[in-house]
Amino acid sequence: MEAVTKKAYGKVNLFLSVGGKRSDGRHDVETVLCRVGVYDTVTVRRGSAGEIKLTCDDSALPVNEENIAYLAAMRYFEHVGACHGVDIDIKKRIPVKAGMGGGSSDAAAVLLALDELYGELSFDTLLEIAASLGADVPFFLYEKDIMLGKGTGAELFECGELGFEGYGVFVSHGEKLSTGKAYERLDNIRGNANQLKKADNLLLAIAEKDLFGVAGAIENDFELCYESFEEIADALYGLGCSKAFLCGSGPTVCGLFDSLEGAERACVMLRYKTFVAKLGI
Repeated sequence: MEAVTKKAYGKVNLFLSVGGKRSDGRHDVETVLCRVGVYDTVTVRRGSAGEIKLTCDDSALPVNEENIAYLAAMRYFEHVGACHGVDIDIKKRIPVKAGMGGGSSDAAAVLLALDELYGELSFDTLLEIAASLGADVPFFLYEKDIMLGKGTGAELFECGELGFEGYGVFVSHGEKLSTGKAYERLDNIRGNANQLKKADNLLLAIAEKDLFGVAGAIENDFELCYESFEEIADALYGLGCSKAFLCGSGPTVCGLFDSLEGAERACVMLRYKTFVAKLGI
């Protein structure tokens, strides 16, 4: 086998509660991550020994170790003990800096593709590498539609399957805060009012295959960080969405619809840059 191509799907957080800052400076979270049907295409080919090469059709993205997908290959070969060489090509479709996990998904796709090409590391080792790259990367390694995350988000647990059809209208707006800045702003806004909440109601609605129950239980603490969130949410509610919520640490807002037709109509009506994607794949 000379090359492997992977679909690197985006995600939303159907639940994202942030607790207080820990002694190590990080935050405990409880989150429910859900893949969505928009994806980057990541092709990984055997390359010249000792070389990692990355190309991408988005010229705004770095093609060196500042790109998490490149870094994933570096860490893989560090664990192997030798750089066999690899050429990575990424075709971006997930919006960049959107809170939809595009970079993390690309990195996971690289790890999975390298494992298919070379097969020198266990899945547990791949998970260790993934966790070292970022809290969302392990989720994408599992290639599951939905999982519960605890701790920093990298401790993952199965929580059933999506038994309903839902469609997101994704609205791009504003400048993204870095994840670190988002946590800092949230801490400043909330002060000591930072109790970690549980996703039990959402998980129950998922188990009961109840889309409207899911909509009622969706939460994201980072919505407090964006002044424009309410304006966009109101526009989405006016077009019939059952829930408007922030994607990850933002700034993209997702409006949840129960039909593709309703979601597509909303896209036409909104003055923002938008696209539609199915929850799950």
